[in-house]
Amino acid sequence: MGSGKTDMMKILMIFIGLIIAVVLLQSVADQVFNTTTTLTATNDTITTPANGATASINGRTLIGTAIVTNGSAQVPSTNVTVATALVSGAETITITVNNASFANLALNFSYDFEPDGFLQSSSARAITLLVTLFGALAALIFVVALVFSMLKDAGFVGGRKK
Repeated sequence: MGSGKTDMMKILMIFIGLIIAVVLLQSVADQVFNTTTTLTATNDTITTPANGATASINGRTLIGTAIVTNGSAQVPSTNVTVATALVSGAETITITVNNASFANLALNFSYDFEPDGFLQSSSARAITLLVTLFGALAALIFVVALVFSMLKDAGFVGGRKK
């Protein structure tokens, strides 16, 4: 049988190791989601700026084209232009009004976008996901190794100690 002090130390190591692993993996996994996933905004209501002026949605890069509606009617892109621009060093979706009748209206915008910090390289996205996966596997191996060691010390695995 293993000593009570040794077993308590191993249980404490498992507990502390799991807490550290969960805290680190949680923060990493949250960031992995933001850097590897494109998102969709559906019917975001945005008040358009004055005619000829531009409004911004910071921290987003437009993918494809946005659909702009006023109620149920689609607004032609000649009246309201939605594009991606670099504003103060950050990718930003810009909304420009080209027709005075669409100025200062609450319009609905639906679009796909990449959040700020999105990894453009597919290999970088894959490696980022793998780092999280291997971190979780390392935590699992740590716990299994300590539990196996405790079971071996207690004589449940690998025969009795002499």
